[in-house]
Amino acid sequence: MPDTNNCHYVSRFLTKPWEGAGRTLHYYDFAADRILRKSSKTLLAADRINSQVVETFLNRMVERNLSLCRDAVARGSRDALQDWRNYRAAVLMLWLQILRTEARDPTTDARARLEKMAAWTSAEVDTYVAVIQQEHVLRVISTETDEQGRHEPLYVPSSGFFAFTFRDQSCLTGRVLAFAVPIDLHCALVAAPRGCGDAEAFAEVGRLLPRYSVTGKHADRVVISALLREAYDDATLRASIREHRESNLAIQAAVAEARAQVVRAVGSVGALVEEDSSKRLRIVR
Repeated sequence: MPDTNNCHYVSRFLTKPWEGAGRTLHYYDFAADRILRKSSKTLLAADRINSQVVETFLNRMVERNLSLCRDAVARGSRDALQDWRNYRAAVLMLWLQILRTEARDPTTDARARLEKMAAWTSAEVDTYVAVIQQEHVLRVISTETDEQGRHEPLYVPSSGFFAFTFRDQSCLTGRVLAFAVPIDLHCALVAAPRGCGDAEAFAEVGRLLPRYSVTGKHADRVVISALLREAYDDATLRASIREHRESNLAIQAAVAEARAQVVRAVGSVGALVEEDSSKRLRIVR
């Protein structure tokens, strides 16, 4: 078992924009239905998750570079991710976050997979990212302003990532799956299947991004921005977060049912449906 203490399964640098005084974070606990506060040093962290080798790998390949370019990315800089080291860090942040969350459970293979990756050379990591790049596009999506010109801040789920679907005709259901990691109060790194989505579809995502960031069943807590905490009372915030989650769960259920209906309908005429690596459904014969 690893002997490294206080391993953050959601990077501490990632939640910094959400911090209040004394580097504390406010968060909503779904099970307790309460808004609580804790130091960012210990929230979303646990002992003996990763070895020091894995911690060093994550810092060297992901956290160091992304922390340096995060502000520029959040401001909308087109150049920030042109540097391969920064782009690689952004892709790895998205792809490794699921493993980092799963690694909390020692019965999964997530820890072993992270250990294996931590032993890779830089060239092997580059190849891994290049393969991802062939099938997915990396986007930076910002929240849209409301009628008063205000941005609703994003939340940071305890899973570190959130998934959502958006309109695209490349899938038989008319919707494709994307997933995201919040990197600032008003923007997220998003991985979407390559070749899908139009400007209108992604604009719609921007309007709904705060709601999506609460996620569905993947998280038991969500971090709340200090500004949001100051603007609303506990009851209002709790009700809003619960409403966001219920909406996300309803969408996920509807999409799951739509996928099942498509498979049944296509199968009824003797055709076969295939799911590609991006979870898109297509008729293969």
